[in-house]
Amino acid sequence: MRNSNRGNNYRNKTMKQRRAVSKKNKKNRISSVTKFFIAVMVIAAAVCIILFSNRNITNADESGNAVELTKYYKTITIEPGDTLWSIAKEYKSGAYKTTQDYVDELLSMNHLHSDAITSGQKLIVAYFK
Repeated sequence: MRNSNRGNNYRNKTMKQRRAVSKKNKKNRISSVTKFFIAVMVIAAAVCIILFSNRNITNADESGNAVELTKYYKTITIEPGDTLWSIAKEYKSGAYKTTQDYVDELLSMNHLHSDAITSGQKLIVAYFK
């Protein structure tokens, strides 16, 4: 009789130990998932801050003093005869090296695949102030 009780106690103790180990592993797994989620959220927040913050550029005015410019965005409606190049010439500032750089940004911001635009179309343009 005693031998069978010892066997049962041993089996029960082993099951309890197994459950304890299983719970511990589950806690560690949840902890790892939580850590991963927090890391992803921090990275996503950093990317959003970088992408959606106003970008400041330092430029010199006519007298040579440094002037800090802030980048803004607005929506315009295309008029008959407008081209991306004419819009670029109107809104481009010293922050862009060339008109082509500004046209490339217009294409990117507005998800355009070519420089073909039509009257009445809405475009997002960037400008510095």
